[in-house]
Order: sequence, then structure tokens, then C-alpha cells
Amino acid sequence: MGNQARLQAGAGIVADSKPAFEWQEVLHKLAGFFNTVFEKTIIDGLVNGVGRLVNYGSRQMRLLQSGQVGNYVLLMVVSMVLIFVLQFFLRK
Repeated sequence: MGNQARLQAGAGIVADSKPAFEWQEVLHKLAGFFNTVFEKTIIDGLVNGVGRLVNYGSRQMRLLQSGQVGNYVLLMVVSMVLIFVLQFFLRK
């Protein structure tokens, strides 16, 4: 089937049919369609997309790491000084 989806939601009415069971048959067929289209395409696509985004983001963040602790300490100290300076000058 591949990328094809089929919708078959008909019910055959015969002499000894019960309307509640016919309606239930229609709902079961529609549930199969929505499982195929909505669940596997939209929900799974969204979950897989978030996973790919996290994977891509982590690969990009890895490029920023050098492994040298001194660089990280310097960055923290500069950031703290910048925060204190901004708070001092933006005080109302």
C-alpha cells in the first residue's frame, strides 16, 4: 500500500440486521481508517519530528563544547558580570 489510505465504511443491511450493530460496524471501519491516517501519519510524524529536532539540536550544541574547563569558567564569570551590570543600569 505504501502512501495510500483507503476508506471503506459501508454496512450491508439485510432482513435480520440490527441497526445498532450496523452502526457499530461502520464505527469500527472508520476507527481503522483514523488509526491509519491520523495515528500513524500525524501523531507518529509529530513524535518522530520532535525526536529528530532534539537529535539535530544536540549535534549542533556539541560543536560548542571544547572540553576545556577554563573556557567554561571564564564564560560563567563574564555572564555573571554582565548580569550584574545590566541589573545595576536597568534599575528603576
